[in-house]
Amino acid sequence: MRDALSLMDQVISYGSKEITGELVQTIFGILPVETYIEMLDNIQKRDSTGLLVRLRQILDSGKRLAGIPQRLPRHPAQPPAAQGRSRSPRATR
Repeated sequence: MRDALSLMDQVISYGSKEITGELVQTIFGILPVETYIEMLDNIQKRDSTGLLVRLRQILDSGKRLAGIPQRLPRHPAQPPAAQGRSRSPRATR
């Protein structure tokens, strides 16, 4: 609870009169859900160029890439079957 209050204090001290999801994303460097969906689309379509362009845009906006791999597999836009899929040829036998 103390951590939540600390985060809320940071948002309030930012100086905005209205607290919005977009403001919180900006303050803490959180990527919008749409960005994850676009990256998942790039992965699904095997569009490595599109994915690299998206990652470059994220870096250019000043955000970090560190947490992205951990968040992508858990994103609701990914089909459940893809989460448990194995690339091992033995898994299909």
